[in-house]
Amino acid sequence: MVRPEEPHGAYLTANNSERDISVKGIIAQFCFSSLQPAATYWLALGIQIPKLTSGVLIGVYAAISALSAVFVYLRSFFAAHMGLEASRAFYSGFTEAIFKAPMLFFDSTPVGRILMRASSDLSILDFDIPFSIIFLLASCTELLVTIGIMASVTWEVVIVGILAMVAAKYVQDYYLASARELIRINGTTKAPVMNYASETSLGVVTIRAFEMADRTETLQNLTLFTAAFFIVLLPKGYVAQGLVGLSLSYSLSLTATQIFATRWYCSLSNYIISVERIKQFMQIAPEPPAIVEDKRPASSWPPEGRIELYSLEIKYRPNAPLVLKGITLEQEPTLFRGSIRTNLDPLGPYSDDEIWRALEKCQLKATVSKLPSLLDSSVSDEGENWSAAQRQLFCLGRVLLKRNRILVLDEATASIDSSTDAVLQRIIRQEFAECTVITVAHRVPTVIDSDIVMVLSYGKLVEYEEPSKLLDTNSYFSKLVAEYWSSYKRN
Repeated sequence: MVRPEEPHGAYLTANNSERDISVKGIIAQFCFSSLQPAATYWLALGIQIPKLTSGVLIGVYAAISALSAVFVYLRSFFAAHMGLEASRAFYSGFTEAIFKAPMLFFDSTPVGRILMRASSDLSILDFDIPFSIIFLLASCTELLVTIGIMASVTWEVVIVGILAMVAAKYVQDYYLASARELIRINGTTKAPVMNYASETSLGVVTIRAFEMADRTETLQNLTLFTAAFFIVLLPKGYVAQGLVGLSLSYSLSLTATQIFATRWYCSLSNYIISVERIKQFMQIAPEPPAIVEDKRPASSWPPEGRIELYSLEIKYRPNAPLVLKGITLEQEPTLFRGSIRTNLDPLGPYSDDEIWRALEKCQLKATVSKLPSLLDSSVSDEGENWSAAQRQLFCLGRVLLKRNRILVLDEATASIDSSTDAVLQRIIRQEFAECTVITVAHRVPTVIDSDIVMVLSYGKLVEYEEPSKLLDTNSYFSKLVAEYWSSYKRN
């Protein structure tokens, strides 16, 4: 499992330039947090200077406020820029990992989960995380400034502040222990997670459940009255009047600031799980390259058309059982939107005469010759404007044009009629007599004239011999032939 601090570090270090942006944003936030109380402190200090005019008092206050506004703008700008750089880095890594992922990943991963990462999780990286970071930083600095101002009047408030932060930390950890795992679970179902950290901190639910709202309000009023009463009893000159008012104004926001900091920390901890989930997708082992230069065979390979298998063991994935169906070939004829020419010769190395000869061999020349555009006649998506038999013949023409030395047919005639099957078998016998042809089929006539027949039963090889020899014995193959002809006669 990813440790809680790892996604935070991964987000902040996703881009090399993001570190400088983060530092600038922190500096801007500290400047803003310092200037904001400085303005009110100036007012508290200015009223104690007899010769200070109102114009100077208001002018300095306005200057500090304007400078504070500049820094709060810079803070927001750097936060947005930080989020943009991080999102760009994660999006690039995520899309690259998805496009290079092996087929096993798509077989075992629901499409909805991939879409969830590409939509909701990336949206959280774009909008929620950067501003959660800046709001958390703002509330923490404001909390420290508030405690500092109150401590300048009475140092005992430091003890109270520490105790309050310890209590908030306990509630926060208690909430996050379950909320973080709940977010991970709900990430697959898109269920919303309610943020109740602030209600837990305030104790509103407990107070209302026990009908103690009136008593709590009475205690709150008594606390405020007692604090104000003892401030009045302080000796004259013990604390400046302006600082007392400043301290009281900030003390009223102490609880809210602490709740605000706790709330944004919890929100950030929940949002950061999106970084963890996207990071997991970015660590998908990519599909091996199609060509490995240092392992390419010699230019003379293969010297002959022969396939040899020794103790072949194939499985679909590392932990799956062994199977013999290690290679899955498309059983449906595949045509692409375009023309007849581009379907037979997509890369264009063959001439028109070669294409026409291939069409003639696969019994399609007469049909194509009647079309107005000839080889440029259109082919719709998946070849829907051609029959299933014609699509199969087009695929055969594609093979005839390329002239591969090894031909593999996996149920190539399963979806066509018997007459088209006979045409295909005749073409294969004539045109690929000097080639190695591997045929996977359930129709007995398709393989009856092969040189060697290999019979599989429950994934295991049970027979491997010439068809004529297998027909003379009480073999699996002879039983298949008898069953086929019996079914053929009944139909």
